[in-house]
Amino acid sequence: MDSFVRGKLVEWQLPSLIETFNDEEIDEESFMLLDDRTITSLIPKVGLRVKFLKYHKELVKKHGVENASPSAVHITDTEEATVAAGDNAEDLAITPLPFIQIIPIFNIKEILMASHEGRWISAALEKEKSITIKQRRALVRLLVAFLIEKFGEMPTSDTKKAMAVALIEEFPCLKDIRGNGYEAFYTAGRNHHPATGFIEERLRNIRKRMRKLSRPQRHEEDTSHRMVIPEPTIPTERAQSLVKWLKNNHAPINQVVENMKETALYRAKWIRQNRTKSITEVLHEFPHLLNTPGMISQDFDQVHGETGLKLFESWANFFADRILRIASLVSLGRTFHKVGTNMVEFLNRPESTKNHPFVMVMGNGQQISQAFVIINGQALEQSTLLAAVDLCFKAFYVFDMNYPKQCASTWEFMQHVVFQIEGNETSAVRFLRTSLFAEE
Repeated sequence: MDSFVRGKLVEWQLPSLIETFNDEEIDEESFMLLDDRTITSLIPKVGLRVKFLKYHKELVKKHGVENASPSAVHITDTEEATVAAGDNAEDLAITPLPFIQIIPIFNIKEILMASHEGRWISAALEKEKSITIKQRRALVRLLVAFLIEKFGEMPTSDTKKAMAVALIEEFPCLKDIRGNGYEAFYTAGRNHHPATGFIEERLRNIRKRMRKLSRPQRHEEDTSHRMVIPEPTIPTERAQSLVKWLKNNHAPINQVVENMKETALYRAKWIRQNRTKSITEVLHEFPHLLNTPGMISQDFDQVHGETGLKLFESWANFFADRILRIASLVSLGRTFHKVGTNMVEFLNRPESTKNHPFVMVMGNGQQISQAFVIINGQALEQSTLLAAVDLCFKAFYVFDMNYPKQCASTWEFMQHVVFQIEGNETSAVRFLRTSLFAEE
């Protein structure tokens, strides 16, 4: 129990309750969240409970009005509570008392206008109808700072939801086209899944820092783009025979392509059953994935069908202009180099030995002259940057690799919005989709 709770009990002339509240470890936050049922359990004596209910109700009402502007009051199912009818307990009548839940109404514009950074973000949203990732992070930082100042580091789910709803109502361009529109900023937990969204994630990170938690670092597997692979259509013995042939033959090319196509599902299963193996080990087993042009895309198509064409089909007609408009929001793990860069020297550099595919382009900053996908230290030249992005994305699936952290949001965006492949959708993906469709 903290000094706030003790002070209130003394102020309300209920010092006999101090020991009970101390035993139950009730601090300021839990004190403000007490409901009628909990109060009845804490204070079984009617006389004391009636006095406490009176003062507590006034405090909660005052707290809600002062901390978050005028509040909406929601009445839920009534619970029995006692109301004094006289000085003696015998004179008390039992009457229904509604449970009052105060949900704040947030003035987002007012919160932002209180700081220079907030005014900058507000102006960008009103003028451009979109914001950059940097501005979005600043926006969330300001809103969460306000939440913590008014409600502490653990505001209720209704409070966080109210802020998220108020945000998209103030700035409709931030509304997602899916769901209720505010889920990128806050989604309540359900079915044993924790709450998500930019507001929740910021609060969670602040709580971790404030409590100085020190937990051992451990790698958590990213399953955002995992999927069920169909069963191979050929017997295992035949698949193994074809794989052995492919390891020892590079021609005729038509036969190589056909055998690679026939063993695609077997290969996808094998790679996923041997996830501990490096790309080098996978390529030792299936060398034609890199040695024969087009095999990565062919393997992807065998598993995902017509999905493989979506980037080329939709880019010019829909995505091109919109992606350019939000180009500052995204990163594809692309590295930009001068025309004439020595590829042999580049591939021998430490940065070229990344354990994931990435796009490398040559140009002068305004025009791209060559585009490559670098996989396991090998450069696969592509005809256009779009083709390089397409191949790089498909390589993540074929080799069953996690997206690199620094550009995971962009690849997840490609997965969900462009290729329309199901998976765990993050708040960052929802934000990018909202920015992309903002002009509609």
